[in-house]
Amino acid sequence: GYVTRDASATTVVTAVAYDVSAFPVPLGGTSSRPAINGIATFTDLSVDKDVWAMRIVFRAASLFPSAPTPLFAVAAGPAARVVLLQAPVGVYLSSAFVIQPSAELRDTADNRVTSDSFSRLTARLEHTPGGAAPFTDRSSLLIGSSTVQVAAGVATFLDLGISWGAPAGDYRLEIS
Repeated sequence: GYVTRDASATTVVTAVAYDVSAFPVPLGGTSSRPAINGIATFTDLSVDKDVWAMRIVFRAASLFPSAPTPLFAVAAGPAARVVLLQAPVGVYLSSAFVIQPSAELRDTADNRVTSDSFSRLTARLEHTPGGAAPFTDRSSLLIGSSTVQVAAGVATFLDLGISWGAPAGDYRLEIS
């Protein structure tokens, strides 16, 4: 069970979390704390994923029934980084990539920021002759729309490609 006592017979309160369907939701932090003067303080509990409706239930031997919180939602935090979902495939000069690149916005807990449909992401092209550093900005060689609107945290390019005048060498596409 969830009821424990420490060596000094102090009541220990344990926190567990469930979604609205009663499936467990993993909690980060310290989920068991001693009750001091009848109060257990949880200072570092966290949930690292989107949950549209969940509750935390606190249990202890002297606490019957258990003490659940009201239902609440956990949403992704603000965008902290851009993650490439699909690299361009089928690179032919002066035409759009056969498979277009896409990227998504992620928060610090690595959740897609689905609440973001207002940001814009821009593709940059960098080039190095012969594969040796440093890379230089050659974004002027991109054809098509190099900036796209994010929808539910995802940006998909539709007509991006490399122009006919691109010199030989290694290229990398950066999306930010």
